[in-house]
Amino acid sequence: MQALTQCEQEVERTLQSMDDMKILQSESDFTNMLEHSKREPVVLYKHSASCPISARAQEQMANVKHDLPVYTLTVQYARELSKYAAETLDVTHQTPQAIIITNGEAKEDFSHGAITSERVSGAVADAA
Repeated sequence: MQALTQCEQEVERTLQSMDDMKILQSESDFTNMLEHSKREPVVLYKHSASCPISARAQEQMANVKHDLPVYTLTVQYARELSKYAAETLDVTHQTPQAIIITNGEAKEDFSHGAITSERVSGAVADAA
């Protein structure tokens, strides 16, 4: 059995911490997330399963998942859905990316090092 690289180990640990996030796998899931955003702000977290920057951002998202409704999709496994999400929400696709959604519309988005638990929580509070 081949040993995992440090990056793969970090990604694996972080993915385990994301258990409470709702995984989007279809346009129907995406539509349900948009409907949810009409009741309260939600966060869409798009990430890569193999990127160390995504792993660090996932740690930040794991810190807010208990306080906020967080939906996630892994770009490698849902490329078309990721593209659909960017087009529907009228945001430039980036990975990793956290998008604050209210009433079916993107209100704010963060990418790469700008994804922190404080910024995401603050943006959701401002959108509420």
